[in-house]
This record gives sequence, structure tokens and C-alpha cells, in this order.
Amino acid sequence: MYFDGKTLLINDFRDLSIYGSKSKGWKSPIQDKGHLKELQVFADYVHERCEPPISLDSMVEVTKISIAATGNWENLSTQEV
Repeated sequence: MYFDGKTLLINDFRDLSIYGSKSKGWKSPIQDKGHLKELQVFADYVHERCEPPISLDSMVEVTKISIAATGNWENLSTQEV
């Protein structure tokens, strides 16, 4: 990722190198892609122990933007969500 004159490089989900910053990044002894945490949050939501991790409004908005970006908006039903 590149922003504000800095470059961040993730290598195999084990380490993060930062160039153009005082911080040099971090290293992890294990590979963590976040799958276990994702399943834990989903299970908590299903068992009504927490709010949904992503709101319905947010999902609808992202879907609309994605469809608009493809140029296929006119092929969809005009029914409101």
C-alpha cells in the first residue's frame, strides 16, 4: 500500500515492512489471515452476543456503489431495498 510518501508491504501475513516512516513494522511467528476471528465474530452474532459486524445500511451502500461502478445499474430492478 502506498500513501503519504510511505510504503507498507505485507509478506505472507507474517510481517509488515514500512518504508518512509520511523516505524519499521512488525513480525509474527504465525501466519494470521483473520479467519478464526471472523468465525468467532460471526458465531457471536448468530448467538445474539453482539451487534452485526457490518450494518445492513453499510452493506446496501457498498453493493450500490459496486453495481454503479460496473455500469450495470440500469439492468437492475427499480424496487427499493
